Amino acid sequence: VARRPADLAAMVMIHARAGASRPRGADVVEIVGPGAIDIVTDDMPFLVDSVTGALLRQGRSLSLIVHPQIRVRRDGQSRLEAVVDDHESDPEAIAESWMHLEFEPLPAEELAALAINLRDVLGDVRLSVADWVAMRGTAVALADSIGRDQVPGVSATEASDAQELLRWLADDNFTFVGYREYALGAEGDGDSLEAVDGSALGVMRHDQAASTSFAKLSPEARAIALEPHLLVLTKANRRSTVHRAVDLDYVGVKKLDAAGRVVGEHRFVGLYAATAYSQSVTEIPVVRRKVEQVVQRASLPPSSHDGRDLMQFLETYPRDELFEIEVDQLFDFAIQMLQLQERRQTRLFLRYDAFGRFASAIVYLPRDRYTTTVRERMQSLLREAFAAESIDFTARVSESVLARLHFLVRVEAGRPLPRVDATELEQRLEDATKSWDDHFREAVDAAMPPAEAAVFAASYEGGFPEAYKEDFSAEAALADTSLLSSLGAGNSMAVQMYRAPGVAEAATERRFKVYRVGAAMSLSEMLPVLQNLGVGVVDERPYAIRRVGHEPGWIYDFGLTLPPAGDESASVGLERRFGEAFTAAWESRIDRDGFAALVVSAGLDWRQVALVQTLMAYARQLGTPFSQRYSEQVLCLHSGLVRDLVEVFEGRFDPLRPNVGRDDGALGASIRKRLDAIACLDEDRIVR
Repeated sequence: VARRPADLAAMVMIHARAGASRPRGADVVEIVGPGAIDIVTDDMPFLVDSVTGALLRQGRSLSLIVHPQIRVRRDGQSRLEAVVDDHESDPEAIAESWMHLEFEPLPAEELAALAINLRDVLGDVRLSVADWVAMRGTAVALADSIGRDQVPGVSATEASDAQELLRWLADDNFTFVGYREYALGAEGDGDSLEAVDGSALGVMRHDQAASTSFAKLSPEARAIALEPHLLVLTKANRRSTVHRAVDLDYVGVKKLDAAGRVVGEHRFVGLYAATAYSQSVTEIPVVRRKVEQVVQRASLPPSSHDGRDLMQFLETYPRDELFEIEVDQLFDFAIQMLQLQERRQTRLFLRYDAFGRFASAIVYLPRDRYTTTVRERMQSLLREAFAAESIDFTARVSESVLARLHFLVRVEAGRPLPRVDATELEQRLEDATKSWDDHFREAVDAAMPPAEAAVFAASYEGGFPEAYKEDFSAEAALADTSLLSSLGAGNSMAVQMYRAPGVAEAATERRFKVYRVGAAMSLSEMLPVLQNLGVGVVDERPYAIRRVGHEPGWIYDFGLTLPPAGDESASVGLERRFGEAFTAAWESRIDRDGFAALVVSAGLDWRQVALVQTLMAYARQLGTPFSQRYSEQVLCLHSGLVRDLVEVFEGRFDPLRPNVGRDDGALGASIRKRLDAIACLDEDRIVR
């Protein structure tokens, strides 16, 4: 509606030219701009879903898709002759889908790759649709053969389950995407699955002759694969390009010889239809028997509260999982879930694929804690724990107090699936669900008696800005609030220099916090004080901390850079000395001038800086010709001499020091020697 008619006309004409010639059974995929592609193909099911899924897999989102189905007539050279009215009877007319796609503009090479991928997807859809009847018929025929022929080594119950499941799949409960029959043969020192010639249908026509999934199995997984059980229900090693962009479901029916040995497999891949997710678990073959066994083992009256909760758990459990999970593990998970009930706890149910290709992690967590950020944290933890190559997820949020996340964690093909400590992983996942405020309350509870902790935490509830939560942990917040709480009212202040986490001890980066209760402090006043202390200020982050019933608290966090260390002794006790000097300068107990930089360069404390300032003030009264700024620069340049001169002064005159008035000794001789070595006469005069 928002486009000009001329633009729409041009779009239609370009599309018409693209579809002017199309051999029957072929697909036209035409790039018509940096962010547009036109498609003309036979009208088939799943086209829109499949094309959209192909774009999403490549990280592209559609801004426009137009996809009319048109009946057309083409001549013997596949040229478009006419568009046939829907009501017109024309035996030569064929139904086509004309799709116009628009997305964000792409570079030429990415656009070309996208067009190739779309052609592949359309080819997969065509194969699946063309062979659907044959694949469905194969499933029915296989079910009939199981019912007709007694399978050696297989119980009647298992044979019945397989038979019912295949017929149920064929009854529009499964979107068949591919099928192939395999025969077990010998290869080197082991077994291999080789495709039976002429058996491939759907997308599996593209597959190579040998089953690479079987070849990559571990010895333990191979042993499971060769067990004389009819059904193999799991996930395939590939994602679907047809209908839904998810992992394909894998339904395998093993072939057994007269001795009950596995000699091959009938393999179907596809997607369970929507009915498989909407039907009751009591109506689905295989799943129904598992549910019956779990309910029987639980021994709970169906009408009881726990009995109803058990059935609710089973009905809402991920259907894909119900097909694949063993009864023992399902029963264990069900009992744990009954114990959890509606409690606000985080629980992990972890299942490993029998063939070692993926792990299924189902996480229940308090509904109000489920956010995109929490889910991304969990994915990150699972990726780290399993060294995962990819993670897919689905979420379920209902009226229950618990939300559910289902993660499918895949590792790189051929790499063993690691076993992780489920208890430790569950704890880490639970921590990921907690908000910053939850962690703060836990830190307070761990540090204070219960009654005191409750009052303290409540007084700071809602008092931290989001910027502070992003920058500091809850443990750091406890330290900060404890310090703020210790300050009296009326513009009282405290300071702290510290290293940020991860900063090496030898690094010159520091951070400096100024704590204030009362009125806010002026940044234009604080910056000169810090710069006079000889540091560079690279950033400043102010935070207003609110506490119920108290004056507002302020935290100013500065990023500082220290000058290169000339003497290691100057860095001893730097954090304490720097904070005391800042406070003294702010409170005007020392002058706010460049001599304060001797705290960092010479290792002086604020009282010793006051001594230097006093001596230099005397020098100015005596008529020194040098400016204060120049004097500051010279003393900082010879900071080691200044430190030793202060040491001599205190040794002579500090009554609290032992041997007060002592001879300067070796230190005095060292000072005189270094004074004589000063090359610049002006610098020599200032230091002397």
